[in-house]
Amino acid sequence: MYKFFTKGHLIKTIFLNTRLKDYQYFLSYAKAHEYEILPLCDFWGLQDRRSKKHLVLRHDVDWPGESTRRMFETEKGLGVRSTYYFRFSTIDKPLIEEMIEADFEVGLHFETISDIIREQQLTDKNQLKMTYAFERFREDIRRFEEITEHKIVTCCSHGAPENVKLGISNNSLTEDTNLADYGIQFEAYDKEMYSKDVDCHIMDATLLFNYGFSYIDTPISAVNHQYQNIIFLSHPNHWWKPMGFNERIKPLIFMLMGKATYHTSRQFKRIAQ
Repeated sequence: MYKFFTKGHLIKTIFLNTRLKDYQYFLSYAKAHEYEILPLCDFWGLQDRRSKKHLVLRHDVDWPGESTRRMFETEKGLGVRSTYYFRFSTIDKPLIEEMIEADFEVGLHFETISDIIREQQLTDKNQLKMTYAFERFREDIRRFEEITEHKIVTCCSHGAPENVKLGISNNSLTEDTNLADYGIQFEAYDKEMYSKDVDCHIMDATLLFNYGFSYIDTPISAVNHQYQNIIFLSHPNHWWKPMGFNERIKPLIFMLMGKATYHTSRQFKRIAQ
């Protein structure tokens, strides 16, 4: 077993708050196994996505803070680029400008439908007026580009409690939709791309679940399996955040109480499913 998936390493990582070092290793491991590491927009633009092995890096910036910059600096130090999706609540314009200057991709992590549900206090998805939602989606893209002073080419749906409660995801606005009408090329969970060219989707999680991964696949197992095209979705806040001593002790106490899950058989299912 790799050290990353042992209780000893888990305890050390939680206590020292050092998970970015693991992230650095995962990328180096993929490089050593001849994977080309690239952002999502570059993968989308390839004429032949089966010409070589690819590790596609994508980040959903769900929470503001220093963690996003640290992950960005880690990737720059390794000479790799990735995609960052920002919510309106997590926009960091100076950082975004640095990312664009470094040829990283920046896009909108949109939550149009969940915003409408919350604002209009909807209790049933049939109350949602899709015509209005599509116009609101168009406005969200325009507003994001105005704030960031950056033309985006891709976007990604965010999942919120409102979506779960009413059983309708934000990507209902992008599924089977001509996105060129909104000035963008594709949505991160594009159905055709996933069905034809994505062999493995990895997503991070809290460290107390499956050593920090939501599904059965991890960066190590995916590379060892030799999946040709791997998408690695991570959330910067899962890899580093400022924590005092008491905050670091809490998850260790949860571990001792038996509230950690060390294995999972969960398989990834594309969000529209």
